[in-house]
Amino acid sequence: MNLPLSIELLVELATSIAKLDIAPTRIDLATLATEWLNEKPENTDAFVAEKLKDYSKDKRVIEPIDVVLFGFGRIGRLAARELIQQHGNGEQLRLRAIVTRGKKYG
Repeated sequence: MNLPLSIELLVELATSIAKLDIAPTRIDLATLATEWLNEKPENTDAFVAEKLKDYSKDKRVIEPIDVVLFGFGRIGRLAARELIQQHGNGEQLRLRAIVTRGKKYG
């Protein structure tokens, strides 16, 4: 069934989502809007709160995983840069680096 999704509906749903205190997650607005059009609820805030009740911060605790780099040479710097770009907020991965320096000879 092809239902018309308007930008106004998507903004209204996004506004209702912004009012909630939910854990970091990905939400498909098109799927949510299609469900809204099929169910035809009266209150958008109540509808969104019901659909996303399992995503509250209290229920979804994400324990970050420590990523340890031994050394910070060329490969270590490349790995650190990639980790920071993809997971820079520290909620899923935490970057730990161990840098060792040897004695200089000569």
